[in-house]
Order: sequence, then structure tokens, then C-alpha cells
Amino acid sequence: MNVYLKFPSLLVTITLFVLAIPLIAFANGDQSSDRPTIVLVHGAWAGPSSWDSVVHRLNDEGFRTATPTLGLTSLPDDVANVDAVLNQIPGRKVLIGHSYGGAVISAASYGRSDVSALVYSAAFVPDAGDTLAGLGTGFTQSGVIAHLVWTGTPFGFGSYAGIDPAFFSEFFAQDLPPGRAENLNDAQRPIAFIPVFVTPSGPVGWHSIPSWYQVSGADRMIDPNQERFMAARAGSTTIEFPTASHVGGIPIYSIRHYWRLTATRRVGPLNASGPTTQLTPRSGPHQNRFVSLPHLSFRGDDRNDRCLESCAELVDLFAGIPVSDYAAAVAWYERLFGSAPTFLPNNNEAVWALADNRYVFIELKPEHAGHARHLLFVDDLEGRVERIAERGLTPTERETLSNGVRKAAYRDPDGNEFEFGGAPL
Repeated sequence: MNVYLKFPSLLVTITLFVLAIPLIAFANGDQSSDRPTIVLVHGAWAGPSSWDSVVHRLNDEGFRTATPTLGLTSLPDDVANVDAVLNQIPGRKVLIGHSYGGAVISAASYGRSDVSALVYSAAFVPDAGDTLAGLGTGFTQSGVIAHLVWTGTPFGFGSYAGIDPAFFSEFFAQDLPPGRAENLNDAQRPIAFIPVFVTPSGPVGWHSIPSWYQVSGADRMIDPNQERFMAARAGSTTIEFPTASHVGGIPIYSIRHYWRLTATRRVGPLNASGPTTQLTPRSGPHQNRFVSLPHLSFRGDDRNDRCLESCAELVDLFAGIPVSDYAAAVAWYERLFGSAPTFLPNNNEAVWALADNRYVFIELKPEHAGHARHLLFVDDLEGRVERIAERGLTPTERETLSNGVRKAAYRDPDGNEFEFGGAPL
């Protein structure tokens, strides 16, 4: 079913709604004023304020932004609304849409030479003539349909629908802290369900404009298989977060530092037709002109929220581990960390989010494999070692230092060493 359900408050906003915000940067790392304007389009049961924190960060980074307000009365009306906003913005633009916002940017971008890229986050991507309801044919329908609250006759043309607050978190944000899900729930705006979901889309821009798509692998609003289908049909460069809810695929904005380094390392010089290489492999017909930041599932407490809202700049730490056999390394580190990678930026790298703004990534670099060593302190070292043992790995070395600090070291198949540390008992 639909779309981004509601938005939250502020920061969460970034977290959630950003959900759709893959930060876009020029492939050549250009920091000039020639950057495009980033237009962020919210989904159903939400509003532009959901983007406030994201907008602040983008503006601090030197990007111009726009956050049009959708009336949520019909797809054609919302497309016209966004088209009018685009007409008022000079220069190039990158459109970012979450959920229902994806359908809006698809149609609003048609026939425009000033839209350089489309970015979809757990979003609808219709083709001309598709309805959002029809796009779900053959896929699992969201259970939230049974928990819509109507202003009139259910599914009547003039009726508006909201999501029963008691079921919002379960279907929309099951991986978010309760407080954040509640903020999103409180900010719901009802939608004219039938005009939004049953009106056919007009012609769309993704046939000629490069696109990126973030799949939420645990989405309970839109079937993840439907998201994969839409992304593949559009030829979008795709990234997937296996455990993310509908609003759980959140791009931690400051991750830009890592990805810009990656882009600098991988993207070739510009020529008359744009970059000669691209950051992420793409199967579609369009040459990529931008690189996009990934979305991460973000968890934290109120202290983290306050930090994200008040800190002028966040620091993201990425600890890299070169490996010689990518598949074997992914399997080994899944056992070490107890989960699948948080995201897969390309075919040669896998990233695990161990804590807010703290990541470990493996990279296929046989010539450097076996030379990494990292230490991570944890609250319950013995409990961590026991859980890892249940997954079939045991420390290659245990050590207690003279000051009582304890360490448990593990070596991957290449000989890279990853240690867990604990405070004195």
C-alpha cells in the first residue's frame, strides 16, 4: 500500500523521512554553486516539516533545498503542485520522493530538462497509466488497510483516510524507538484515498532521467518485492536495507564524508558527457551523473536525538577491513556481528552499523587482506563472546591487561583481527 505514512517531528524526521534522502553530490566532488537544488517530496499522511532536519543539514553543506507541500487530494493535483514549485526554481534539480512522493516526482519530472536525477525511498514508481493500487497487483497487500480510519464511507470517492494510531508503529515504523514512531503518528495528515490511489499516472520522467532506489527490506506498507520490481523496471541504481521498515531506511546525512571519499576514489574525470565511471553499478540505460548516499536504519535514545539536533556537525567513523574473498568474508562477519550487513553499497563492499555513527565495512582488496586490526569496547564482553560462540566463532586469543581491561580477539579467514574489549570486572 502506501507511502510514507506520517512524519514525525524534527530529527526523526531526518531519520525517517530522510528515509528518502539519499544525499546527492556531484560525482567529481564539485563543491561549487553549480550544484542542483534538492527538492524533497513527502509521502502520504505526512508534510514537508518532516524534512526540516534534513534540509538544515543540506543547507549547511551548501545545497539549496525545496520542500513542497502536497495537498494529498489527488495524484494530478499533487503533481501540478510540485511542477509549479519546480518552475519557480532556477537551474538544475534533483527530486527525492518517499513512498507516495515517488509517484509525484515521477510524473512531475516528465518533459523537464532541468531535472538531473530522481531518488526514490521505499517509494511508488508508476509508469504512464498505472494506478498506485494497480501497482500492487500480484504482491502482498499491506495489513494496514484493515486499520484505516475513514471520514466517510470506507473507500468512498470523497472519503479521507488516516491510519489508526494504535496500529501505526506496527505497520509503518516497527524498527523505530517508540518515541519516534509516536511523533510520526501524531503528525499524520489524512489523504483522499481513492483519488490518490486509483487515479492513473500521467507520463513519467524516469524513462529518460537517471534514478536511484532504496528498498526497505522489512517494509509492511509496500511489499519489498514490489519495491524491487519498480526499481528494476525503472532501471534504477538500487540499494537495499534488509531490516528497514517503511520509514526505517534512513540516510545518516554525515555519512557523506565516507561516500565522498569513495566517489573521489572511484569516479573518473568529467568529459563532455559526464563522469566516465559511476560509484554504484547500474543496469539501466542511463549514465549516472550523481552518486547517492545510502539510507541506514537509525536507532538511538533521546540523548542521541538532542545531539543530532544540536551538534553543528556529526562525525561518522568507518573502520575498513580488506578481504580476499568477499562472499566468505560477509558470511564470517555476519556470524561475528550477529546480523546481515546494514547496507551493501556495491558488489565489493558490505557495511555494518555497530552504533550511531560507528560502522565497520569490509572491502574486496586482496592485496591488502590480512593487515587490519580493530578494537571495539562493549558493555558486556562475556555475554558478547557467548553469543558469538553460539554462531560458531570462538576467540583466537583472550587477554587481561595489567589494569584489568579484558580483550577477546577474533581472526577472519584472511587473518584480519577484530577484538572486543571490556572494562575490568
